[in-house]
Amino acid sequence: MPSPAVDARGELRRAVVVWSLLAALLVGAFLGTVAALNQGTFSAHGFVRSYLDALAREDSRDALSAPGVTLPDDGSRALLDARALP
Repeated sequence: MPSPAVDARGELRRAVVVWSLLAALLVGAFLGTVAALNQGTFSAHGFVRSYLDALAREDSRDALSAPGVTLPDDGSRALLDARALP
């Protein structure tokens, strides 16, 4: 019959293995989520898609709020009015 100290070490080892596996799964899920978001939503394709969707909805405010989209200093805001958009 093993001594109580050996049983305690075995339980501790088992707990460490279980928690290590759970931590590895959590890190893997986090990295998978980051990769999926970078591939779709936060990629160049995602920004262009959101910009073109805003234009298709005739939503000039959303289109101009897209990163990297600016109105030239000499540009007219008259055509950005909802009544002017087709």
